[in-house]
Amino acid sequence: MKTLFELAEDFIRHYVKRGESVARIKRGQGGGYSNGVSVKIGVIINGKNVLDKIQVERNGEVAIYSLRKVYNSVKFKLRQSSLF
Repeated sequence: MKTLFELAEDFIRHYVKRGESVARIKRGQGGGYSNGVSVKIGVIINGKNVLDKIQVERNGEVAIYSLRKVYNSVKFKLRQSSLF
């Protein structure tokens, strides 16, 4: 079973492949729900909409990550896979 971080990576991978920047992904404030997993870009923290975070929820487990960290991880993995 994938970790919540891996699910966040899966969610933005196609944006990264298309060459979209972190800023563009933030502006889109995307989200989705499938097979019991909810992912959304932008979260409410202390009453403020924080767009540079990505939230993943599965079976009551919730994690919030830096969108930039997830983006950089995806970019790194895509670069690694293109080397082989």
